[in-house]
Amino acid sequence: MPTALVSTFEWTSTEGITAIATCLVALFTFLTLFSLILLRKQIISDHDRSRREMAVDLMKCYSTTYDPTNRETVFGFALLQLFSKEQCHSLWNREVFSVENKHQHLLESWRAAHKPVLDSKGTKKEVGPSTSSLMLSLEEVYLLRSLATTRLNKLEMIAGAWYHHVADRKIIEQEFLRIFRPKDGKYILEDFRKASGVYPSIAQLCNNLELKNDESFVAKPEIGR
Repeated sequence: MPTALVSTFEWTSTEGITAIATCLVALFTFLTLFSLILLRKQIISDHDRSRREMAVDLMKCYSTTYDPTNRETVFGFALLQLFSKEQCHSLWNREVFSVENKHQHLLESWRAAHKPVLDSKGTKKEVGPSTSSLMLSLEEVYLLRSLATTRLNKLEMIAGAWYHHVADRKIIEQEFLRIFRPKDGKYILEDFRKASGVYPSIAQLCNNLELKNDESFVAKPEIGR
């Protein structure tokens, strides 16, 4: 039988057709797997970019909603960070309590910023230390409690994005380090957070920062300062 006829016979035989089909299936499978690998890499890359974008958006949101020139907020928050565990429990439970004498200057500065004294022309005038009561009124307790919860609610949103991997963890840890940990070994309103029993994502982030080596972070100042 001529060679051409033998070749035609082999390719049109059952064995030949099966071999061709097997090769095509293998090629199709390879191309499918290759496409899936590329697609997976693309999805991962898109997710990583989205997490970085989310981290930057959170930085922008925090820096634009926090005003470091607001004296009432600045003095009030400084006072909050000096409260003892017992005072934090009282604050969370909306109970009046006294401020230590050594913190009177902060209390008076916060009070003056909240309710500034006006002169006869209706303009603010500077007021020095006074001998007013160190006992917080119920209104002042509510104001300071609101200041604390408002700040922590914003930070819980940021920490929640970190905890659930919605935002880039490394960026959050580096850029918000000095916000969640203003001083080494001291974390944001820690006693008040523990008194409240809430803000779980902040607690997780602070625990993570505690376990990490300080040298792994870039020592940046607090955002907005």
